Amino acid sequence: MASPSSVSNSDTNQFSLDFDDDSETAATTSTVELTLPQASPIAGLVLFADFSSISLDQDGEAKVIRKADIGEIKDWLEDETKPKIVHDYKQLISFFATLGITLRGVTFDSMLASYLLAAGRNIYRLDDIGREHFGAAAERFGEKSFATLLRHLEPVLREKLRAAELEELHDKMELPVAAILAGIEAKGVAVDRLRLGEVSIHCQKRSLN
Repeated sequence: MASPSSVSNSDTNQFSLDFDDDSETAATTSTVELTLPQASPIAGLVLFADFSSISLDQDGEAKVIRKADIGEIKDWLEDETKPKIVHDYKQLISFFATLGITLRGVTFDSMLASYLLAAGRNIYRLDDIGREHFGAAAERFGEKSFATLLRHLEPVLREKLRAAELEELHDKMELPVAAILAGIEAKGVAVDRLRLGEVSIHCQKRSLN
């Protein structure tokens, strides 16, 4: 089955994906032209589902960075002046924290944006969001280039947030709160066990009356 190996020409509305076909009969690489909205100039960052790697797109070049090598871009990840767009900011914060890295400079989260636009859903997967907005074109992106898909989604989702008057909520409320929640999840919450027991007994008595 074919899988995308590189992405280029993101400065234009048309760009190419080179597919390496691993079938026995294939001996050449084919190029498929897709038309998508202009990609964001901001770097995209997506965590692989198995937590083994990240997909990173800077300046229209998609690449995979293994967990063991992420330390090489630690300075960039922690640089507040280097803007980044991500999918699932809270999860990324927790992931990088296990590597001793504090993620900074995140300006957009496609998962939070999708939640604000359609809060009734249970799952907000990046590939599902891509198919919703780009149809079959989104199918051309594999995990290697998920960060590129994200860069094309960002301006589309941001415009929808703006139209729904939700952009400020995303930027000034949801992003900061995601960082706070990640910290709470990492450290836990202190509980007064004695007081909790008293409340439990009180609730039990009320339920019996």
